[in-house]
Amino acid sequence: MRYLAIFAFFACIMATLSFKILYKDCGSKLGKIDEVDVFPCNHYEGCILQKGKDYTINVTFSLTKPVVDAKVVVHGIISFIPIPFPVQPNDACVNSGLKCPLNANIKYRYTATLPVKTDYPSVKLIVKWELQDDKTKDDLFCFEAPLKIV
Repeated sequence: MRYLAIFAFFACIMATLSFKILYKDCGSKLGKIDEVDVFPCNHYEGCILQKGKDYTINVTFSLTKPVVDAKVVVHGIISFIPIPFPVQPNDACVNSGLKCPLNANIKYRYTATLPVKTDYPSVKLIVKWELQDDKTKDDLFCFEAPLKIV
C-alpha cells in the first residue's frame, strides 16, 4: 500500500511536468497526430524553455501508408522566417522509440531530446517539427507550436 501511494505521488508530479501542448498540424500527409507533449512543460499555449536545459518532445501518431525510413527536419520560425535547427540524429528511427520500417494503422510514439543551449537568444518562436519519408520527402507528421526561450 505504501509503494502504491509513493507511485501515485510521483505519477502526479510527472503529469504536471509533462503537458500536452497547443499545436497546429502543418501538413501531415502520410499520418495523423494524436498528441504532442513536452517534458518538462506545464504551459498549454507554449512552453517556456530555459537555456542550458534539455527538453523531451513526444509525438503520438499513426500512418495511413507504410514508410521504410524517415528523417527529422526542424525549423525555428522567427518573424515568419524559418531557420533550420539541426537535430541529431536526424534519422527518425534512431534513439527515438521508432523502429523502421513503420506500418500503417499502428499508433507510434516518437521521442526526441531538444537541448536548449546557453548561447541561444532569448526569443519567442514557433517550432516546426517534421518527420519526413526519406524517399518522397512527404511528411509523416508536421506540427508547429509556440515556444519561448529564456
